Amino acid sequence: SERYGLSTLHVRYGVPVAINVGDLLLGEGYRLIAEAGYTPEVALRMLACVASAHRDLSLGQGEELLLEAPSAPATPETIIDIFRRKTAPAFRVALELGALAAGASDPVMGVLSDYSESLGIAYQVRDDLDDQEDDRAGAGVARQHASLVGALDREAGQGAEKARQLLEHYRNQAIRSLNPLDSSQLKVLLRRVISKILS
Repeated sequence: SERYGLSTLHVRYGVPVAINVGDLLLGEGYRLIAEAGYTPEVALRMLACVASAHRDLSLGQGEELLLEAPSAPATPETIIDIFRRKTAPAFRVALELGALAAGASDPVMGVLSDYSESLGIAYQVRDDLDDQEDDRAGAGVARQHASLVGALDREAGQGAEKARQLLEHYRNQAIRSLNPLDSSQLKVLLRRVISKILS
């Protein structure tokens, strides 16, 4: 019902309006790409990139929604896979659209894909740790079935500590994924993105 301390759109205006606004924003994104003036080849690659990321994100979010149904809680591996599918595509599409606009090579696109996957997972692990802190402070509602910290705790105890180790693992993996890049400026910029997002 709230996101970052503010009432969500569906609470303020109802579910149908919230769904319609979401659909409008998605359509706006496709329209902006189509009308941005890129060559047909670049525009086609951009639209394919967005469509693929949109699909992956929706499938990952759908898998997370299924975890809310009464059933056995998810394993840490299942939750990490959901993070890979529901959050990494958002990072990937943002970076790949810029790279396509700049005429980046396929190897650079591959680096951005690997980087986005690790960064997306790290972001979600950190988000789970933040949710746990909010729950301890009485400011949030735990997502028990989809909580990585909870799944790690059920599996072997010390869930928060193990989640912090995973956060560092994926942060370091994102940094290592940049090694093949020739551009030192791009490496520095993407390292700064990691620091900004995961701080």
